[in-house]
Amino acid sequence: MSMSKGQKKKIYTAEFKAEAVKMVLVQGEIPAQVAERLGINGSMLSKWIKKYEKANAVLAEAFPSKGHLSPSDERLRQLEADLKRVTQERDILKKAMAYFVDRPK
Repeated sequence: MSMSKGQKKKIYTAEFKAEAVKMVLVQGEIPAQVAERLGINGSMLSKWIKKYEKANAVLAEAFPSKGHLSPSDERLRQLEADLKRVTQERDILKKAMAYFVDRPK
């Protein structure tokens, strides 16, 4: 299937590719259904999955982004990082609290 004159090649962001791959590998959705829902070719999605797997499941390495994130995307990424950090801190505090509560006096 070749592109006809006047058609532009679609360029997908790293985030779009990562989300498509997650739908298949993490959420267990059927690749053909994901491709159809997203309006992409199934073979393209398969290539993205193979590229992801080849990069040892590291999305940043599988799909290096070109350009900069929009401010809202950058803010979302920062909030997700903060949430991860706070969740880890909470878990550590829970373990410490359990240690001091169960400790013999």
